[in-house]
Amino acid sequence: MSRAKHEVVYEDLLEKLRAGDLRPGDRLPTERELSSTYGFHRNTVRQAVTRLAVNGLVEKRKPRGFYVRPGVEAERVGSRLSLIYGPTDSAQASAFVQDGVRAAHAHGRDPRIVRMMPGDEHLAVAAIGTQEPSLVIGAQANPLNEVRQAMVRSRSTCASLGVRLDHAGVRSVVGDDELGARLCVQHLVEAGHRRIGLVAQEGGAGSPTLEIQVQHWVRAMEGVRNRSELQTDVLRPRPAAGESLEEATFRATLARFRRKREHPTALVAIGEEVAYAVAGGATRAGLSLPRDLSIVANGGTDRCAFQPLAMTALDCRIRDHVDAAIGLLLREGEPADDDLLRVIRPVLVERESVAPPRR
Repeated sequence: MSRAKHEVVYEDLLEKLRAGDLRPGDRLPTERELSSTYGFHRNTVRQAVTRLAVNGLVEKRKPRGFYVRPGVEAERVGSRLSLIYGPTDSAQASAFVQDGVRAAHAHGRDPRIVRMMPGDEHLAVAAIGTQEPSLVIGAQANPLNEVRQAMVRSRSTCASLGVRLDHAGVRSVVGDDELGARLCVQHLVEAGHRRIGLVAQEGGAGSPTLEIQVQHWVRAMEGVRNRSELQTDVLRPRPAAGESLEEATFRATLARFRRKREHPTALVAIGEEVAYAVAGGATRAGLSLPRDLSIVANGGTDRCAFQPLAMTALDCRIRDHVDAAIGLLLREGEPADDDLLRVIRPVLVERESVAPPRR
């Protein structure tokens, strides 16, 4: 397949950086000079230079033009790994960044961390478009989303974590959410619980992936032997404008347990922060944890072990997601269409937040 003209210019400039022909502090040729050298239109060479800038290799110094950035090492040019995640500062996002940085260094690549902010996603789109490897956690399922479209265009150098895009040709690594729901419910049933609730962000403000997890919980409850003895309880907090999900969950939990005397003896909270907020709201309402209420964090990280009440958690193994995604991206050759997906089995880590019900 023939390369686009701007890619020819980009790769040639990269080679000059690698060879040391362009060093930190050197000025790049002007658009006119590059256009004359390569015989391409100025817009074409501008694309190549812009790509270098987005990739952190050159910077614009008005009005003098573009210069090689200080600290650019020739042997590291073209060896980046972009770690792209959404606007929520969750424990899973932090684990993704931490494990992504570790994996990048292990593979001799410089990590680049990019946030996907609603309405301001151009940096993520540009990073994906550099044709250097990129990992995206929490991509949008909406086919019209510009980040998703960029991932499909750059499918050979991009991998999706947590959201399946293999049907669109994008390498994907996801957790076995169905197994995870069963593990959570089974653990609580074996502890003696019969009234088991779910806490998850309200669907209108959530995501399709979250709704799939909710459905897995429903099916897990339906699949329990002697399920006629079980009672379900669903709490779907929805943050108000300017309110965090944790605040909304705390308020909803507090109101729920103050309002009704009959309440679940155990809750599965989708999201580590949601589990912490549930624990706070229940405690403020006068419940004793875990005697009055057991909690499992569906989607917890190692942080669950370091709470005042060590939280039992379903660990979706972010590190294994990252390693599997990099393995898909950096292996030799193009994978077959039926070899674009990896599924990671979650692990239930038992700690102190689950106990037999008191009543």
